[in-house]
Amino acid sequence: MATIAASTDDAGRARRRRRQDAAIACGVLAAAALVRWPYLHRIPRYTDEVTLWRLAVDIHAHGARPIVFEDTGYNGAILLYLLAAARAVAPVIETPRLLALAIGSLGVAATYLFAAVLGGRRAGIVAAAFMAVTLTPVVTYSHVLHMTALALPLQVLGWCAAARAAATGRGAWLAAAGALVGLAVQTHPLCAAFVPGLAVWLWRRPRGREFATGRWAVAAAVAGGIAVSPLAVYHLPSMVGAAESRVTGAAEGLQESWTDVSYVRGVANFAHSLADGVSSARHDAASPLARDAFAWLLLAGAAAAAAYAARHASALPLWLVASAALCMPAVMREYDNTLLARYAGLALPAVHAAVGLAVDRVLRRATPATGAATGAGAAASRVGGGPPEIRGARPRFAPATSAVTIALVGAALVGLAARLAGYYAAEIAGDRTNDDIVAIADAADQADLSIVLDGGIRRTDGRGTGPSGELHGIFAWRGVEMKKWSTPKRLDDYLLAISWPAHVIVADDTLHQIRARRELDRVPSLYVPPVADVEGWGLYHLPGDDGEE
Repeated sequence: MATIAASTDDAGRARRRRRQDAAIACGVLAAAALVRWPYLHRIPRYTDEVTLWRLAVDIHAHGARPIVFEDTGYNGAILLYLLAAARAVAPVIETPRLLALAIGSLGVAATYLFAAVLGGRRAGIVAAAFMAVTLTPVVTYSHVLHMTALALPLQVLGWCAAARAAATGRGAWLAAAGALVGLAVQTHPLCAAFVPGLAVWLWRRPRGREFATGRWAVAAAVAGGIAVSPLAVYHLPSMVGAAESRVTGAAEGLQESWTDVSYVRGVANFAHSLADGVSSARHDAASPLARDAFAWLLLAGAAAAAAYAARHASALPLWLVASAALCMPAVMREYDNTLLARYAGLALPAVHAAVGLAVDRVLRRATPATGAATGAGAAASRVGGGPPEIRGARPRFAPATSAVTIALVGAALVGLAARLAGYYAAEIAGDRTNDDIVAIADAADQADLSIVLDGGIRRTDGRGTGPSGELHGIFAWRGVEMKKWSTPKRLDDYLLAISWPAHVIVADDTLHQIRARRELDRVPSLYVPPVADVEGWGLYHLPGDDGEE
């Protein structure tokens, strides 16, 4: 009877722990969403995400059923179907970024779960706090709807499942890890760069070696293979020589970068991009890393935390970062994209988990333990490889260490939050928001006139989608019909041929090349003057032949 009672008590405690963990994860999710809400629809400017909008409309309204993101050929279509489902519920322009907000917040909650499995709740909360206020996760993974935004929570949940498998010995967790990591790789192939590090770490765990020779390793491999199978099916015709793959152009571009940039330089570029991600900075010639003292402090702290966590808590975060640093440059050598370290930033959850583990371990060693680790705490200790806390053990560090550690963590979080606020302020000061483009789209849409779009409104720096692509995406998302012409001649011929009134959205440069400019009347309040990286453009009115509106 005593054994039955004890077993019942253990089961009750386990259920309470699970409910508490779920409540904390939900709290982390809500807090992350609150941090990400400011400027959600205004900053940054719409970019290649508008292509996803158009394809989601094709799925929802026109019955398209793609198995991959055909614009690239190497991304899966999961995000497209999620966006199509979201549009079915709320066909408003705010929906895509609300979906990005939900996905990005899920990435923070997944980081909490990952660090908590390795080191306990305190480690998870610290890791999630850093993930919540760092610039790349906030802006790139939670404002802009991009494939990496969805790939990140999928792969972090996969790491969490692998850690649970190593802790509990349950092979079902390993199969779940294979499926989740496979979905992450399908969503964005660069997630495969973390797989070798995860596999080596599992092999070094006693239960991991048991899995490697058993049926659960086969189950994990099969689950991962099924998850990435849409990519294989899509490229099968090119594999057998029946047709060219859409990814051929991308592969040729990668090969050209391999001749221009060495592998060693690619590793250095990855490290620099990851440093930008960790420090919430955008280092360039005008603002180099060498003069950023705050960044150096954060990088030194993160490196020390990873080493300390590997020695005293868990080496998994260090294995993951090292794997990405060595494997990702084998595919991609340059990390100069404008979306704030979106590729190297996939390693940020591992970096923040290492910081959380190190902080938790230091705080434990600076205060006497009050009891032996049990339940989730003991499991976390077994996952990390460190010894469980012993009742009455003497602290290894001075009690003042706790206050210093907490102060350093607080200062780092405040500094990162300040950099996030500074980024928003700089974007607003530079007129790099979505306000103008949404205002012009609204005015053109509400006037009940034909809409004609100049396809040549581009960014002068050649990076990202210009206003033409953004407007095309907005009108497609809203279901508004429009005519888009890619050259000034085609636009001019069309405007001279029509006899009905229309709203024309055109760039200054195009306006100077067309004869129809004599017929166009500028809408003064809806003209966007040139800024640093976008030429001037605006909304014009073309009256009909009889002058009727």
